[in-house]
Amino acid sequence: MFQPARFFLLCALCVPWSSHALQETWETGYTKEDATGAHILGHWSFEKADGLKLNGAVLNPKGRFGGGLESFPGFPVQDKRHAALVEVKPIKGAFTLEMWIKPKAEFKPELRCFLLDKKYVDHTDYQWQIGEADKSGLRRMFVTLGFGAESKTIYSPPFKMGEEWQHVAFTYDGAGEGKFYRNGTALGGLRLAGFGPVVAGKKELSLGDRLGSNYGGFPGLIDEVRICDGVLSFERVQMQITASRQVWRRMETARPIDLVVTNLKRDTMKSATLKASLGGKTENFIVPDLAAGKSFTAKYLLNTALKPAEYELRARFEVGDYATEQSTTLLIVPRMPVRMPVIMWGGGGDEMARMKDLGFTHFIGLGADYGEIWQQKKVVPPAKPEVIAKNRAMLDAALQNGLEVIASLSPSRVLESEAKNLRVDRAGKPYARQDIAASTPEFAPFF
Repeated sequence: MFQPARFFLLCALCVPWSSHALQETWETGYTKEDATGAHILGHWSFEKADGLKLNGAVLNPKGRFGGGLESFPGFPVQDKRHAALVEVKPIKGAFTLEMWIKPKAEFKPELRCFLLDKKYVDHTDYQWQIGEADKSGLRRMFVTLGFGAESKTIYSPPFKMGEEWQHVAFTYDGAGEGKFYRNGTALGGLRLAGFGPVVAGKKELSLGDRLGSNYGGFPGLIDEVRICDGVLSFERVQMQITASRQVWRRMETARPIDLVVTNLKRDTMKSATLKASLGGKTENFIVPDLAAGKSFTAKYLLNTALKPAEYELRARFEVGDYATEQSTTLLIVPRMPVRMPVIMWGGGGDEMARMKDLGFTHFIGLGADYGEIWQQKKVVPPAKPEVIAKNRAMLDAALQNGLEVIASLSPSRVLESEAKNLRVDRAGKPYARQDIAASTPEFAPFF
């Protein structure tokens, strides 16, 4: 039996949105479990010099929360260490680096600096820098990670630093993905394909400067440095645009796209607004008060009457002085004419252009994990998440290329191996029965 693949997989491809950890209390500082919990590899508030070996850097009473650490420019102003050296527990997999910083006027555009350094020139651990300013006065943060045989660097997008107190953070998931945050807002990152955990080294951790020359002290104040196990959350809100597809045919009836916002703060969020913009039009949604960890889903209905083109759907969430945005690219393609189907048995992927050139209008593809479905004896996803994601992309690519997909749903090979469908020959060896449809009438329509 064959069915149009888009309709067969539409619901199955809507992967549910997963919950996220609540926001860290970076805005008010860290106490109790947030400062001394089992996940804390190191935390320094600079109220006193306990555990710190000051080498060129000094304690300053004007930190973000009480005392702070003051460092000074390095090379080429003065190739001299301005750091606090500390011992820190080793990282094992996913980890988070964070601190408050307040640059001074001495942080000239031509200077770069080191916020943290535990790797120096080795291919171990981590090193966090802020680069020189470009002609527009914008800087990038970057973290270099050591993987044993080599090191890789992850950069943030350019941003205006200023001279005010600001919270900065970097997370690494232990599987190649690093992300930056500034004042609770995501600031980009990078996925390093094929890379896993960072290799832990044996060096001390240098706060506010590099471990060796050329030295590059941070010209400013540092406070609330924290290094933790795991990927922590710094955003006040988690927002996602959840759609089962990225391509639509013009004038088709589109299912709503979910705009999901979750309050990650530890108290109730009030008076928030959510708006979605596409094709020059903006739609506003009323957001109710959200308790800690609670979500709100707005249903955005795509206007498929727009002319065929590529569009950017941009969602913006605002509460008080905080705002966060997410965007995704959607495509509307022309309607297909009525045509006689010319079906290719198998295809997809890189073969779509050739199939079109040969005159095919449809191809047979997709399928499901029949064995798992049969064993579960209940409604389950048709395949593993990575296979579902690949099939989603393939369906979108087919629609974009003017091709239609037919899903083959026959589970015959699975049923052949089912115990009750096996016979035994004279030698006692099991073999598949040929009358499977009769022995399993609930699947007879598939044969």
